[in-house]
Amino acid sequence: MSEQPSDRTTVPAAGTSPAGRLAAGWSALARQFRQGTDPDRLAECVAYGALFGMLPLPGLNSILCAAVAIRRQLNMAIIQAVNWLALIPQIALFLPMAWLGARILNQPPIPLKREEIGPLLKSGLLTVIKTLGTGLLGAVIVWALIGIPLTWLSYLTLRAILRRTLSPSKAS
Repeated sequence: MSEQPSDRTTVPAAGTSPAGRLAAGWSALARQFRQGTDPDRLAECVAYGALFGMLPLPGLNSILCAAVAIRRQLNMAIIQAVNWLALIPQIALFLPMAWLGARILNQPPIPLKREEIGPLLKSGLLTVIKTLGTGLLGAVIVWALIGIPLTWLSYLTLRAILRRTLSPSKAS
């Protein structure tokens, strides 16, 4: 519904002044940082951030973490921080995951030597896309086979630790 001009001038709404809007903005920002900070949600943030941070499809990591954080009402800052911290292991594990994935798919591994890359590039764009695509697919398969069970295990472990350390003591 649209607001009539006379409504704005006769009854000022709370927070309509610049200072009120600024305070409301800070309050919303503070709520966002406090959202999802109970032990269970913190464990979810770390587990999902690590899982999607290790996904061997560069560029999708942050988008998936943001989507999960919004859908599950998790703390966006924490899940993205864990996502970015997982970048180093993602890079370090990409080639081993691609190699293992190629073995699972019964395909040759992605060529890495200079002598192998030259002929691959000369063989045409479709061959390059197929070869790299197969390597990426294999890496994603390995990521799913290893990452999803490890994520569940790490979530359960971290949740138990955080419940014990962050929950208020029951002794009064």
